[in-house]
Formats: sequence, C-alpha cells, structure tokens
Amino acid sequence: MSYTAPTPFCGPSDLATVGGPASALGVVTPTQIQACCDRANGEVGARLAGRFPGINVGGGAGWTWSADVTGWAVAIAWKRVLDLRGRGQNQSADKLIDDNYKAAIADLDAVQRQALHPAIQPTAPAGATYQGPALISFSQLGTNSSCTGTNRGI
Repeated sequence: MSYTAPTPFCGPSDLATVGGPASALGVVTPTQIQACCDRANGEVGARLAGRFPGINVGGGAGWTWSADVTGWAVAIAWKRVLDLRGRGQNQSADKLIDDNYKAAIADLDAVQRQALHPAIQPTAPAGATYQGPALISFSQLGTNSSCTGTNRGI
C-alpha cells in the first residue's frame, strides 16, 4: 500500500493571491507563514472529514474542491498570521482578516450541519466507486412498506 501525501487546501502563495494585503504580513517569517497554513489546513480538514470520508486533517489526497474551500483555509491561515504578528500595525487589514475568519468558521459550521454543500469531489482511479458525503441523520424513519414512520424530532 502506498502513501499519497495530502494536497493542502492552501499554501503561503495563496495568502498573497487570495487572502489579503501583503503589507499585513509584517515581520512574520516564511517558516511561520507555512506553519500557519499547515494549521489552517488541519482545521479545515478536520471539519470536512466528517462529511467527506477520506479527507484528512492535512488536506485532501485524491480530492478536488471549489475555490471557497481554499478561501476558508486562507482566511483561517491569515488569522493565525495575525495572531503571530500582533495587532495595530494595519488596523483596516486586521478588521478584514477578523471578518474573513468569522465568515470562514460560520461556513465550515454550516458544512458540518449539512446546510452548505461545497463542491468537493474525489479524483479516484478509474473503476473506483465513491459513496458521497456521509448522511448522519434522518428526520423520517423508513419502514419495509411504502409508508414512513413518524417524525423522530431530529
């Protein structure tokens, strides 16, 4: 069995192209920026893993996703960079980073509640099957007839 390294949801280059102004980085080193991206990838992966089995906490090996997933990881990484850099050097950028972080967490919470459905697809080898996102609850109880049971209040 071979190991395929996860494809990260975001990297340091995404911070400058997607996330915010480069001036907001301040004195944060490239090593610290990479660590912030790694932590953000872990957070996003952990939140998505319940809905998309096979995605791990470092990213998705063999998965493709829409730009909004990358945006969530970038917003979280920027927040981690801001925590390292400190506040007050660029007030308007700090507010933008905080707002983007809150929006990303709200969206990821909505994914976990199955209220938001990002475009995440496996890129499995030919012949492989994919079950889809995990359904974790039903509001109706199915029976062996054409009838359904009463609502269970979920």
